[in-house]
Amino acid sequence: KAVAQLLEETGTKAEDVDLLLCATSNPDYRFPSTASVIIHGCELKNCYGYDIQAACAGFIVALQTANAYIKSGLYKKVIVVTAEKMSSMTDYQDRNTCPLFGDAAAAVLLEPTEENIAALLEGVVLGAVEVNFACCPGKAVELANALVAYIKANKAEEAFNGSIEFNPYKRLLKHGLAFPKDITATAVELVKAVADVKKLRVLAVDSYMLTNAGAYIYQEIGYALAWGAQWMTALTEAGLTADEVAKRIKFNMGVSTNYFMEIAKFRAVRMLWAQIVKQYEPACDCSCKMAVHAITSEFNQTIYDAHVNLLRSQTEAMSAVIAGIDSLTVVPFDKQYKTPGEFSERMARNQQLLLKEESDMDKIVDPAGGSYYIETLTVAIAQEGWKVFLAVEDNGGFGAQVEAGEVQKAVNASASKRHTDVARRKEDLLGTNQFPNFNEMANDKIEETGCKCCCSHEAEGAVEALNGKRAASDFEDLRLATERAANRPKVFMLTIGNLAMRLARSQFSSNFFGCAGYEIIDNLGFNTVEEGINAAIEKQADI
Repeated sequence: KAVAQLLEETGTKAEDVDLLLCATSNPDYRFPSTASVIIHGCELKNCYGYDIQAACAGFIVALQTANAYIKSGLYKKVIVVTAEKMSSMTDYQDRNTCPLFGDAAAAVLLEPTEENIAALLEGVVLGAVEVNFACCPGKAVELANALVAYIKANKAEEAFNGSIEFNPYKRLLKHGLAFPKDITATAVELVKAVADVKKLRVLAVDSYMLTNAGAYIYQEIGYALAWGAQWMTALTEAGLTADEVAKRIKFNMGVSTNYFMEIAKFRAVRMLWAQIVKQYEPACDCSCKMAVHAITSEFNQTIYDAHVNLLRSQTEAMSAVIAGIDSLTVVPFDKQYKTPGEFSERMARNQQLLLKEESDMDKIVDPAGGSYYIETLTVAIAQEGWKVFLAVEDNGGFGAQVEAGEVQKAVNASASKRHTDVARRKEDLLGTNQFPNFNEMANDKIEETGCKCCCSHEAEGAVEALNGKRAASDFEDLRLATERAANRPKVFMLTIGNLAMRLARSQFSSNFFGCAGYEIIDNLGFNTVEEGINAAIEKQADI
């Protein structure tokens, strides 16, 4: 029924459809894995159904699949439908005109209408929970208008607390391509659209993108401050007051595993931001307060020994909470090789609940305050971050530096240094470049890799983009190549002599070769060299 409706709305003939992708969690609407469907008396021979728990997530996967097929030229006309309550039907005749709403990796793809906003927020008590939207920057104003209309209809202007992630620099940072609209004009329109909802922030500073690309802590501070200052300068010059702008900015910052440094980072950046806003002479000092959301890092997440990611994100979350952030996102441990499922999402939520409910960290204000070590780190990091901020300001500001690709170059240089450190084991990644699980195979568990958005990014004149490769990616490529090889090399540990000495050497060697995915054959020890050689020959060892 949904397909027939879509064909009628788009004027498409059933016989012209090359592929139908359906996303649904309702078994009554679900197609078999492969089937043919009769629509308007014509047969659609290629039909694939997504058997998943959430229709919206399945719809995202279906869109990604459709886009990949169209790019490859395998199919020309693809229909994507969902028969759920939050329905959205899109005809992919041209991959350059796909009407997306939301980041395809993490958001529901719906047109930003008041009706759809009402469907999304059905059952949500506005004011009782923070509500945040990720969206395509080009749709931000439409979303803001629809959301404000819904909030007003529910008389929640005073109670509502949330944000719309308007980040016009995301495309430049990720793909080297500029935002096609006037950033300042769009931002002004956006701020005016939400004027009646006091606690709705709409100007994003997404410095977590830099953290995920391998930036050092002081770089994230400097660039985040410059990004925020860009908003302040551009919009105050456009006629808005400092208070109107500052109270609409939300910092979305990353958190790495450097425990004490991350605590100091958030304390330092709040202090510096207050000083920056003060220079714009706001009417109220409350405008100097920074609203900061923390997101655990993806740069240090690994595919192998993925449950170690839980340990990484737990210490990262603890750093951020101790530092006094306003809200937190813990990235699911399996995100790097699949779409996070019910289990990993629940684990990510529980990691936050451990800190809140069992450690009472939501009841303490600045627990690190007064610590000589933390205070010293805070000052030191603030000084280094301020140097980066001043350098960016001296060269035209954040917008100009991103458009020239200078921010991307600096972050990529840092990432390259960190990749080298990981390769040389100066920077440890447990389970990847140190103490790997010799018997783990990851090739079969990888479900998706690469870009997850549904847009085309090939264009002339693109500047350098952020690299985006995780720290573990080089070791993982090596180990996956070993897994896929016709013959997996065998490494035989010929242990002989003093027990302590041979164990130390065999463990080092096992660790070394295990990082490349080689099969390790360890032994308890041999009485003679000849005995060991014979055993190695019998095992058909390569090394």
